[in-house]
Amino acid sequence: GYNVIEAIVNQEEVKTRGGRKQLAHNVSKAFEITVRMAHNVVKLVQNSSEDPETGAVRTGVRRVPLSA
Repeated sequence: GYNVIEAIVNQEEVKTRGGRKQLAHNVSKAFEITVRMAHNVVKLVQNSSEDPETGAVRTGVRRVPLSA
């Protein structure tokens, strides 16, 4: 799941506005979730850290690092 979405998000053609919108619809259908939730999953993947030992969440304007 997650790594497949991550690979698709990182593809060059998905980085356009129309590509991101279509991606949310495709994720929604594949995982049987709402488009809004799929959009949030896509945003999570796009904002995720490449360091597997540390994650980050955004609280308002600040990013807060979380250790694994």
